[in-house]
Formats: sequence, structure tokens, C-alpha cells
Amino acid sequence: MFSDEFYQQEGVPQGSVLSVTLFIIKINDIIKQLPPYVHGSLYVDDFQIHCAGTDMSFVVRQIQTAIARISKWADKNGFVFSVNKTKCMHFCRRRGLHPDPEILINGNVIPVVSEEKFLGVLLDRKLTFRPHVSNLKKKCNKSLDLLKVLSSKSWGAGYDTLLKIYRALVLSKLDYCSIVYGSAAKTVLQSLDSVHHQGLRLISGAFRTSPVQSLYVMTGELPLQLRREKQCIKYYFKVKSNRRHPMYDRILNPILGHIGIVGNEKADIAVKEARRITWPYVPLPDIDGILRSEVSRSWQEIWNTQVNNKLHYIQPSVGGFKPCNFNRNINVKLVRLHIGHTYFAHRYLLHSEPAPICQTCNANFTVRHILSECEIFNNCRIKWFGKAHPQLHELLGDPPHFNLFSFVAEIGFMKVI
Repeated sequence: MFSDEFYQQEGVPQGSVLSVTLFIIKINDIIKQLPPYVHGSLYVDDFQIHCAGTDMSFVVRQIQTAIARISKWADKNGFVFSVNKTKCMHFCRRRGLHPDPEILINGNVIPVVSEEKFLGVLLDRKLTFRPHVSNLKKKCNKSLDLLKVLSSKSWGAGYDTLLKIYRALVLSKLDYCSIVYGSAAKTVLQSLDSVHHQGLRLISGAFRTSPVQSLYVMTGELPLQLRREKQCIKYYFKVKSNRRHPMYDRILNPILGHIGIVGNEKADIAVKEARRITWPYVPLPDIDGILRSEVSRSWQEIWNTQVNNKLHYIQPSVGGFKPCNFNRNINVKLVRLHIGHTYFAHRYLLHSEPAPICQTCNANFTVRHILSECEIFNNCRIKWFGKAHPQLHELLGDPPHFNLFSFVAEIGFMKVI
């Protein structure tokens, strides 16, 4: 059944597949109403304008002129600005007292706020991104709650399934606008590392004392800092590969403060000459392959420094753990044996107790000592592995030794991994 035909004088047909497209076409010209010193950005119905300067009265006049123009355009084209949703932010690094701008829209003073969200990014006056990172951490922790339910050590979901859920629910949030908030201080960004580490522990089932570098290698997930750098470089080349992108080119205006200063004038000339260089066009897919290779190389260099890491001996190359065709319980135990941190050998770190000592060998109880060194288990090793002292990479390699868990079960170590 169809509704009756009628002429729509204004607005867009609700529910139509063309509604958003028609709206975008209609509102797109609003950017053209801005005066030269005022710039703006528009995403569907999210619109912001901004003006930079050292003279507040000049900035206010320019913004007020821009508001008058776009208000006149809106009245003419059937648009209405929401006064309640309109906010003003004054970005400034000055520490002393300085007045906030007083800007009007439809006769109402626009409230000046210290924080405001635009396209999912919580902006603050100093652009520290501390509020955004704090809010992002809370949202990611809520998403991790689902992963906690599904990642039981005994009956939980499979390794690959948990990894896909983590990437969809948590990493997608961490990646969004990371090229923007990635400029925050390291101390601010480090608060997100705990989210990343907790997610990787839930996926792999690693013991709580496991080194974070081992978690990265086992799951095949980059450290967040490397991940943000990769996203930033990828965005740069995405812009450079599209000559029609608004960010592709910038017009260099002379800096008045440089005029008359010989060294600064030479620097300006050098910048302008560099901009005349025509770089060869490289397709984005080709850049992606090179970028992945370079990021992987950087990650490998970090992993090469972890010479004392227990996992490094077994897995000297970065990558990801390849789970065997076992249930969740066995795969968790296999991960812990790989990393070298188990409940039996490392619970003392959580309870402030002395490290467990082998009474036979007078050596610390480690995964290496139990699987390949302790003399008391020689007969069991010969029975299951054919030798008294097999190498650790022989037992935990890819794939692990067929009789590994038969040996572990016989020596009574299965329940305390």
C-alpha cells in the first residue's frame, strides 16, 4: 500500500532513503556564508565555526559577523539553529585572567563552556584531551564487562571469537579520532594502556603477573602508542593520495612577525620552495603494505630488547599465538606455559610471599625448570618426550608437543597452571 501523493513545500520526506542526501545537499552551502577570517566544518547537521587571533575584540566581531550571515541564510532556506544546543568555547593557553567572548545568537548570549563534545571528541579549553581520555576509558571498561562474562577460563568462548569481540567493542573506540587525541601528554594516554592490557589478558587467559610485552606478542595486537602512530601515518597518506581532499593543500600566508628578520625570512622562502616540489603519486593500497611492514619492524625492534622475557626464547618474532584445536581451558593453560607465568610459580607476587623453591634442585620453580630441568621428573619426560631434558621450544613450539599435557597431568601440575 502507498500513501496519497502530495507536494512537500519544505523539509525532507521522513523515512526516505534520499532524506539524508537531500538534507546534505541543501545545507552544504552554509559554509560559503562565512567571512574570510572565520572557518568552519560541517558534518550533516553538526556545524562549528572558529576564528583565531590575539585580539579578542577582533575575534568576537568576526564570529558575530559570521553568525549574522549564517542566521540570515538559515532563515532564507528554512533552517533553524537550536539556541539550547549552541555552545561557545575559548581555546587559550594564557594562565592569567582574561575575559571570555560574549557572542549572541538570535538575541541570546551563547554560554561559554570549558568542555564540549563535537563529533564524539570531548574538547577542553587547553586541548589536553584529559576529559576525553577519561570518558573514553569509562566507555571501554563498560565494553570489557561483556568480555569478562564470555572469557571464563573453563568454559569461555574461543580465542578468535574473543579477539573479534574485543576489536569490535573496545579497539574501535580507542582508534576513533586517535589522530586527534593522540597529541595529549604521555601521562594522559598511559591511562588507556590499562584498558588494553586488561582486554588482552581476558582474551588470552594470561596470568595477572604476565608482562605486557608478552601479551602484545601472544595476541598479535600492537601497543597503543604504535597503533596511534600507525593510524596517524595512514591518515596522512590517505590525505596525500586524494588531491581533492580539503587537507591536501594549504596556502602559505606570510607571517608578519617574520618580516624584517633575516633568518626567519630565509626559513619562509625555504618552506615555499619545498611546497613547489611535486612528489610522485603513490596509490594508497601500496602505502598500506609498506606501512604494515614498517610498523611490524618497529614492533620487532622493541621485542628484540626483551632478552630476559620468558616468551622471547620460545617466540623470538612478533606475531600472534595460534590456538590449537583445544577447548578454552587447555588453550588458557598453553598460553600461560608460553608466557612462563602460572599460578603455581607466580602467585607469590600477588600475596607478598617468597618465591617457591624446588627442594630437590634448590632452584626457583619456573615453567622451564618443571618442563625440562628438574631431575625428579626425568623418568616422566623420557616416558612422554623420549628424552630427560628436552628444550622448551620443542615442547611449546608451533604446534606444541603432542604429549605435553599428558606429562603435565601426570606430575600433578595441571590444576595449578
